[in-house]
Amino acid sequence: MNRHDKMINPLHWSKLETANRTEMLVHLGKSPLAEKHLTDELAWVITGVLSNDYNGVAWFRLAKSNVNPIIAEILGRFSSREVPFVWHMESDSQPADLARRLEVYGCRRLRPGVCMGADLSTLNEKMRNVPGLVIKRVVDAVNLAAWMDVWMHFDDGEREPRERLYASLGLDGDQPLRHYLARLDGQPVGVSQLFLSQDAAGLYCVGTLPEVQRQGIGTALTLMPLRDARTLGYRLSVLGPTRESQRMYQRIGFELFPGTSADYYR
Repeated sequence: MNRHDKMINPLHWSKLETANRTEMLVHLGKSPLAEKHLTDELAWVITGVLSNDYNGVAWFRLAKSNVNPIIAEILGRFSSREVPFVWHMESDSQPADLARRLEVYGCRRLRPGVCMGADLSTLNEKMRNVPGLVIKRVVDAVNLAAWMDVWMHFDDGEREPRERLYASLGLDGDQPLRHYLARLDGQPVGVSQLFLSQDAAGLYCVGTLPEVQRQGIGTALTLMPLRDARTLGYRLSVLGPTRESQRMYQRIGFELFPGTSADYYR
């Protein structure tokens, strides 16, 4: 598939966005704090963070007839830890009737949402000048704590598991998961996050405090990680928008596409 095909095929964008989330889950599982099983046939991760993006089954490729005990054991792990999770379904998931088996165990298919994608070479990078605004990548524990101070305005989960997880994976260097913090006149006011998967740069956790919204800070927090990704050779970016954020991303150059994932949860 050539680059032009990638840009015009909505199905390709959805697959890129799903793959980015799946690869990020596997990366989170590399933390020494995570429970996990990571092999070519089976990959599941439990981080303890109360988000279904942070716990789940990345792939299940066991072409056997007696996989029900394995499915039950995995689901039991999620239940015992009381964490939300997603069981990602891929085109190469095995056995062929895996979806039916999950439904027997009470799992339900997530309703496909929407995704957005952009060609990083054609972004609209015009943004307002915001006096006193400084955005930097988080590379140490002090700034990670400030990042979390802002993020907890948007998240009702526990702070400590997420903060410890990020720190355990490393913050600086060539880590694929990167965090960005906006300070206005020295005060933390906004955050964003970038995950660099094999084929695309995924944007996550974009948020600004209510008192500084509609000033262009969210746009700046979006563009900085995307520019970093482009510098590293990435040409495509994906994200899962909220209804409220879609217009901002469209102004930057993202297009909206239907999601096509067939993930399950319980």
